[in-house]
Amino acid sequence: MFGLVVMAVIAVYLVVSLMVVLWARSWARKRSFSPTKAGWLAALVMYLLVAWEQVPTYVVHKLYCATEVGYWVYKTPSQWKKENPGVAETLHPVEENVARHRLRDGGTGAILNERFVEESRVFKFPLLPVAVFHDVVVDSLTDEVMARSVAVSSGYGSWETGAWNSWKFWVGADTCWPKKSRIRSDIREFKYIHGGFE
Repeated sequence: MFGLVVMAVIAVYLVVSLMVVLWARSWARKRSFSPTKAGWLAALVMYLLVAWEQVPTYVVHKLYCATEVGYWVYKTPSQWKKENPGVAETLHPVEENVARHRLRDGGTGAILNERFVEESRVFKFPLLPVAVFHDVVVDSLTDEVMARSVAVSSGYGSWETGAWNSWKFWVGADTCWPKKSRIRSDIREFKYIHGGFE
């Protein structure tokens, strides 16, 4: 139902925009200006009123997808075990509902076991609906990063999630995930590093 309302509003806006363009052409003709230029200028103004962020969002999204997205492994669970002999066997995975907590810088953290945590941070652009997601697995004793993943998404999300601009479905693109992302499986390996998966 909501989709029909949005489509009706867009249809009305297109009709109003067409009327504004025709009025601008008529106004320009009466004053010896170029009706074509006036019509295009009116169309541009009507477009920018509702979609000014479409092109900048697309450009920023594509730029970050090309330059920032990736997955990096700095140390595998087997490498960590070799450097810390006998420690993995003493670690126990923590339940999901107990493990979540807020980080001081606004991110979220998940305790995987007594030694490893997963930290997630989202960086949002001012004015544009672009978000960069950073996920890392960290050795909480040494603060050493074991693995890192960066993904980028754009758009306003869905109405169900409370995004008031979600009716602007034309703004944004798909999420760019790292091509070789194993962050979920690596998180699981570090969580159950004591000797096997549950």
